[in-house]
Amino acid sequence: MARLLRRAADWYLRRPLARAIVSGLPWVGPSAHEYLSAVAQQSSPDSGRLDFRAAADSCARVDALILRAIRDHHYLSFDEINEEYRALVAQQFSDSGRTIDSFLRQLQETTDQQRLLSTLPKPTLKIRVEKDFRSVSFFTEDSALRLSVPKLLWDCVCKTPEPPEWTANATARLSPACPIHGHPLGALVDKLFASGLVAIRYGSIEVLYRDMAEFWPPAIDSFHLVDTLRKQRVFDEPYSSVLDIGCGTGFLGIVTACECRNLCLVTMADWLLTPILFSVVNWARNSAVRPGISLRLRLGLNSNWITDDRASLPHDLVLCNPPYLPLPDEFRKIGLSSTVAGTELLQHVIQESPRLGKAVYVSFSELAQVEAGQAAKVAGRKLVRLGEPLHSPFRVTHVFDNREYLRFLIEERGLQVRMDSPHRLWHKVSVYKVE
Repeated sequence: MARLLRRAADWYLRRPLARAIVSGLPWVGPSAHEYLSAVAQQSSPDSGRLDFRAAADSCARVDALILRAIRDHHYLSFDEINEEYRALVAQQFSDSGRTIDSFLRQLQETTDQQRLLSTLPKPTLKIRVEKDFRSVSFFTEDSALRLSVPKLLWDCVCKTPEPPEWTANATARLSPACPIHGHPLGALVDKLFASGLVAIRYGSIEVLYRDMAEFWPPAIDSFHLVDTLRKQRVFDEPYSSVLDIGCGTGFLGIVTACECRNLCLVTMADWLLTPILFSVVNWARNSAVRPGISLRLRLGLNSNWITDDRASLPHDLVLCNPPYLPLPDEFRKIGLSSTVAGTELLQHVIQESPRLGKAVYVSFSELAQVEAGQAAKVAGRKLVRLGEPLHSPFRVTHVFDNREYLRFLIEERGLQVRMDSPHRLWHKVSVYKVE
């Protein structure tokens, strides 16, 4: 992994566009130029040894480069962006003839997965989610914080914007109204959640997560998607293959592997390295609950994977819980700080659903209803809602300081204001079948 980072640095030093992209990265410590220049001059260690800490740190640094490069050039056509993306990734993997295909194959090997597991640090915080989201418990080394009937996985009301100016509530952190920070263990749990490796258990499945911009943990919308598919008996169908696109922690693919009795193949796909790494680790850690099923990894923008295997499409089942924050041109910079923003993947899955899978299910917020509807119209598809929508607090904290964006969501996209709740902002999340 360190070798991949060194190649990213080489790519950076040779290409003016890359230097322009990276110059705006919010690095902590030395500037990006100084950091990547130093990495480029270092000798690479043996790439055959997989260490989780080193791999995770390297993936995060390279992903920051990719995230900025792609999100900051929205004015280019998709083909131009995809070409730049592929060139960037290919350069990272070109040292000693190494390719992304060989790297992904290595991660798919059981022996290499076990090497990663052997180097995993101990989770500093464990979270247990009860069935139907009846409770969420946070376990530190010697104590526990239990939330009954929570509204979110991280059910914090701190920093909640207040009308009419929609500025963050500076006193909320001291208020007993916050289920987490109003508890004596709140500060400790907050620190552990934000700084260490977190294990999230849902039923018999446990996935690892680390708080970072490159991906999102399984949260209330993920659990709602799984619960809805169970109630609609989707997992009872004789599916033999599933595609978890925008895989994040790999949660949806792992759940499906446990639920579908006839499943033989799980494909996990993402456009960043960190989700791929965590998906592999979580797959290996849950091997006991889904024996005999093959894992396949794919890297690329949407389904334009660098490893071209269109012959493997369509899958029997496709699941996607994509980012849902709409980004009109005047708010594009929001997408530079987190992968939760943007609707490109949502629109792609809807438009390409016949090619991707025989049965395609997506979960998204009503905030993105305009983009989803447009994608369905272009493709001549229908979005059929399954079950009841989830009424959930809207807590995407990195947009709370953007008052104009919040007004846009409230006035034009249906973000609800509720003064009778500590969570002032609410939205609806629904599960749809693309037909």
